[in-house]
Amino acid sequence: MQIRFQSSSDTSDEKCDYGISLTDKALADLLTGGKELLARLDKTCNKRERL
Repeated sequence: MQIRFQSSSDTSDEKCDYGISLTDKALADLLTGGKELLARLDKTCNKRERL
């Protein structure tokens, strides 16, 4: 599954541009709360990563 979204903060004009390819494991994590996935997203701002 491909997910693409942008995030912007109130304190900066910079936007995080995410391009993510979700594996079944990451998708399952997302559907059960996504805590692990969100933690990894924080580290991949402006990068493309297969989670």
